[in-house]
Amino acid sequence: MHRAHVAALVLCCLLIPSVIVAEQEGQDMTSHEIVMAIDVQTRTISSTHTIIYYNKSGAVLEEVLLTWYPQAYASPETVPVLVPLAESYPAGFQPGGITLITCTLPYEIVDDTVLTIFLDSPLVPDSTVSFTIHYEIVIPETLNRMGYHDGIIALGNTIPIPYVFEEGIWKTYPYLSRGDPFYSECANWDLSVAIDASWTLGATGSITSEESDGDMKTYHIAARSVRDMALALSPRYVEHIVMAGDTAVRSLSLPEHGTMGRTVAEWTAAAVMLFETLFGPYPYQDLTVAAVHLGGAAGMEYPQILFIDVPYYDESNSSMLETIIVHETAHQWWYGVVGTDQVADAWLDEALVQHATLLYYETRYAGEHTPFYESYLRGVYQREQDRGLEDILHRPLDAYPSSRDQIVMAYHKGPLVLDMIRWCIGTEEYLAFLSSIYATFAFQTLTTTSLLDLMETSYPGQGVATFLDSLLTESGLPDFAADKAEWDGATLHIMPVSDIPCPCDVEVTLRDGSSVCFSNTYTLALPSGSVPVSYELDPRDVFVEADETNNVGTIPEKKTGEWNGAAIAIGVALGVAFIFAARRSSRER
Repeated sequence: MHRAHVAALVLCCLLIPSVIVAEQEGQDMTSHEIVMAIDVQTRTISSTHTIIYYNKSGAVLEEVLLTWYPQAYASPETVPVLVPLAESYPAGFQPGGITLITCTLPYEIVDDTVLTIFLDSPLVPDSTVSFTIHYEIVIPETLNRMGYHDGIIALGNTIPIPYVFEEGIWKTYPYLSRGDPFYSECANWDLSVAIDASWTLGATGSITSEESDGDMKTYHIAARSVRDMALALSPRYVEHIVMAGDTAVRSLSLPEHGTMGRTVAEWTAAAVMLFETLFGPYPYQDLTVAAVHLGGAAGMEYPQILFIDVPYYDESNSSMLETIIVHETAHQWWYGVVGTDQVADAWLDEALVQHATLLYYETRYAGEHTPFYESYLRGVYQREQDRGLEDILHRPLDAYPSSRDQIVMAYHKGPLVLDMIRWCIGTEEYLAFLSSIYATFAFQTLTTTSLLDLMETSYPGQGVATFLDSLLTESGLPDFAADKAEWDGATLHIMPVSDIPCPCDVEVTLRDGSSVCFSNTYTLALPSGSVPVSYELDPRDVFVEADETNNVGTIPEKKTGEWNGAAIAIGVALGVAFIFAARRSSRER
């Protein structure tokens, strides 16, 4: 596929930057105030956590439900693992968990991973309630979002946060192994965390100050308008900082990673700069990339911090690491700033992020990005399609037949679908559309329905929203099919059969062996003397179709000009014959 020309379009696409500024304290959102101590020797956490919950649901609430995810690590039956248990726990299964010590309000723990806080009085909309919980966490020795392995502690989805109350219910999704089973709203955070002074800390937010007390160091961290709080720490971290405009990109790698630690910071900074140009400004001053042990996942996104699996820091496979870095960086826009329900709309943020990664390669490595599209996105999808996967993209996370199907749909078909939408409306229009989404849904939640509604509003009557809806909900793919063509000696008319709401490119082969391409129309005026003999729909193969073999058609030879000349000659001959006949008849009389 020849797609290098897209890079020029992306680079030249001048978009008016959306005004995206992180919301400050005092805004209408929940706040967290936490005093935490992490004992790196016993791998335990003690935390006093005050939550000032803001009711933005529009309903009167009698309780607030919090995530209690660390308790999933208490049993091998509930721990969220992507690989066999023995691979996730190389030293054997060791339970982790969370214990509630005190709470200032009545409470109940439901199904291990839901903490229900009962309120003293009903909480009306647009008001707040404050309560404090004191809890202790045991960090298991495991390769996972939350765990310790080989001198690194990862704390992802560890700190309790409110579930989302929506459509009259609390969205208490189970902590599945599949995908990213999370849904959260933005909040403000103030975290004070004490750790061993010889350990280096990476975290969501910005470190505002540090205090040393003997062998301990306390970090004060502020994070505004973020959906979660994650931390990573190790005594072995090597730090590299690269600026991306006003954002400090901080890479925390290991000594054996050599120059890859700085390279990771440079890739991240390049991605930040590009995505700011394409989508809108990054609203935070700090972004950390931390090497951790994830056990089967290549990377995991959190606000202002990316977890990257240690085995990928390998110079011999640097292209894969770059792809992971760019993907997780794109999540800062799609998941971080613009949130999604990653269970109900499991395809949405991953598809946006994978397509953003494609745009990165098209822009930064014009002419060299083909393997990402052909081999990774398209190749994987078509191989899995051949094996007979259930080819429906938009479904809840737990409704996919398998984790494999979910990955193929969200990470491979999803970006291919968005790429077809891009070609339908044009690259610059597509980027402007994403920029408008980013501005409209910043610090809010984007849904599939709102995406389709905005698309219909932006492109009314063009059928693009209906086309996208069909790609999301129907099995299989659309199709261009060569039907017929007509040529009148000057103008060529192509009449394909298509269920795609836009003309595709057409390449016409002429009798002299040359060819001519045209776009955005199925009618072409050919140069004088040209004789078309065949045509091919979508010659650059930018649309992923159900049938790629029916795109070629022949053009019937229609000698319109020669027949006109013959008609004139016959007319002249008949006229001459008539004159001679008339004269003969006159003489005979």
